[in-house]
Amino acid sequence: RNFMILYLASFVISVLITFYKYPSEVLGMQILSGFVQAIMYSIAFPFAFAGIVHIGTKIFRSKQSYFESFKPLTYALMIGVVYSIIASLIMIFIPIDSSMLTSIQNSQDIELIKTAYGEFLSQPGVIVNLIISLISIIHVFILSMMGISKFHKMSRAKAGFSIIISV
Repeated sequence: RNFMILYLASFVISVLITFYKYPSEVLGMQILSGFVQAIMYSIAFPFAFAGIVHIGTKIFRSKQSYFESFKPLTYALMIGVVYSIIASLIMIFIPIDSSMLTSIQNSQDIELIKTAYGEFLSQPGVIVNLIISLISIIHVFILSMMGISKFHKMSRAKAGFSIIISV
């Protein structure tokens, strides 16, 4: 339940930021559709992720139940949502311009594609967002590994491998 609330709060913050930055581009049906998708995702993803990792723990002969995988992984995923909220808030102050990427949608010119991606990836907002995303992935992985290790009573190495194998 906490993950769902936090994920939906993240969605609302994202919509508010989008509305603040691009008021003419926000449509009611898009918000409603996104909200419904966010509800479905916030319910389904923790269960699916925990199920997949739980299969990984079984490879290392864990005798613990699925719920012992669900608890630590859901809390670890909450950290990832917090990082996404932080990244969204930072985008208010360090905007990202993706207009150069529209020029490559139907392009076959490799040089044009390289140039467009080079321009896109050299923006400070993109760099900050990539750094936050990398930190988030590492933090979620380490927290997941520690939780699986504790709840399944296995070494951290086995817990880490059970996550890596599963993903």
